Amino acid sequence: MNFNFLLTQALFPLLVVTLGYFLCKCKLLKTQRVILYLLVLFMSFVLDLTGVSFQNDLFNVFLYFSALTIIAEIIWRIYLSNKKNLFKRLAATLLSSYIILNILWLIFSPAPKSRISAEQIDTYTFNNKTYTLKKRVSRKIIGYPRHVVTLNRVVPSTPFEKQIDKYVTAEGYFFSEYSFNWGSDSRNVWVDLIGDKDTLWTLSEKTEQP
Repeated sequence: MNFNFLLTQALFPLLVVTLGYFLCKCKLLKTQRVILYLLVLFMSFVLDLTGVSFQNDLFNVFLYFSALTIIAEIIWRIYLSNKKNLFKRLAATLLSSYIILNILWLIFSPAPKSRISAEQIDTYTFNNKTYTLKKRVSRKIIGYPRHVVTLNRVVPSTPFEKQIDKYVTAEGYFFSEYSFNWGSDSRNVWVDLIGDKDTLWTLSEKTEQP
């Protein structure tokens, strides 16, 4: 288990909760921070809803981290400012559960890879459109780890790309090796996910007739 994996998996949830606490206590630029938080949460919601993400995964990780930290700060505020035991217990349960579940995933999961970032596997160009194929570990912290393979189309002249199809590997196939085969015709772009010479799944997008 390498240092980078420990850093992202073990320290990430602790950093989220800790930073959320210090931001809760910080009174500097409180009004401006509220506006910034609303923008970050709204952007995260819209991007997730539309299947759009940054081409550079570092920005996706930063946005993911920022949204979780804001949520952690909100929960800390509920815990520290509310006098009702029910709300305090609920907030404490949410914060501790987030850390404990991440630690349990780290201890018992056989996946030596980060759930936070994605790996770009390949790119393909068709009709002046660029497509990317990415793979990451499912962010679910309950259950056996699975790979999520996504087919994305780059949005021209922007730093964004749009997810157009995805495949989640079956349970128990996490360590299986896959190869990928691109194809296209006048209407479609597709990529076959191949394991042991058999096509397991096809990710595709229908395009307009030229």
